[in-house]
Amino acid sequence: MELTLGKGGVISWNRWSSILRKETSGYFKPGKCKMRFFGKFGRFANSIAKLWKDNGNVWDHNYKKYAKESLEIIQQYQHLLDKTITLDPEFTLRDYFQMIVKYEWLQLLDGFFPGYIDEFQDIPKDQKCLADDMDYLEVYKSLHVHQIFRKDITIEEISGTGKTYDSELFTRFHGVKLQENDFPQGIAIEYSPLKDFLDMPLSLGPLHLCFGMQKDSIQLNTDYSLFEFVKAIIWELSWCGTPEKRDQKAKEFFEN
Repeated sequence: MELTLGKGGVISWNRWSSILRKETSGYFKPGKCKMRFFGKFGRFANSIAKLWKDNGNVWDHNYKKYAKESLEIIQQYQHLLDKTITLDPEFTLRDYFQMIVKYEWLQLLDGFFPGYIDEFQDIPKDQKCLADDMDYLEVYKSLHVHQIFRKDITIEEISGTGKTYDSELFTRFHGVKLQENDFPQGIAIEYSPLKDFLDMPLSLGPLHLCFGMQKDSIQLNTDYSLFEFVKAIIWELSWCGTPEKRDQKAKEFFEN
């Protein structure tokens, strides 16, 4: 089964061309919920539930809004988080936030969502938010193979050693500016407010295979799950913390 993320943040299920509905069955408050989740996502959700129970302050940060679905909703939709996704060709970051607002159970995936949803909803719907220094936004993966210290090493030399190397796999999010010969140059966005690029087109990029100290990478086709996509974007946006902390750190960074 493959999910398509469309305009307005609508998630459609390609197999039967059906559209997932926004469903709620009440909210629960931090420290007062009795929950138990199951499956792969269950281990992740249980850790979130424990944080809510042990310390609600981790999640509210004095925000006005909560979006915490009941156990029944999470159990109903948790299996979708592992599904492969495709994006509508005109999908933007605004559509991403519309999706997060529409399907409130997705907001369980990160404690920084409330602040960034507030920021998103404060931006007028008719305000066009485009960046001059980038051509599009991209979610991509990078696989870093460590313990390789020569910049000129070849794949044949690596594969012929019989050695097992340490590696790290990341799913990331950044802006892209096309250079000469359409070479994509990554643009950091963690210091920028949403209004700077909310209406930029958003795409799914390749997996970059990086060896040690080599500057260049091998690009491979790859798939993205709904979980990877949702988490990669909010992780990068909240790199500095809440929107208020981001603005403060950006001011300090550009003043120094």
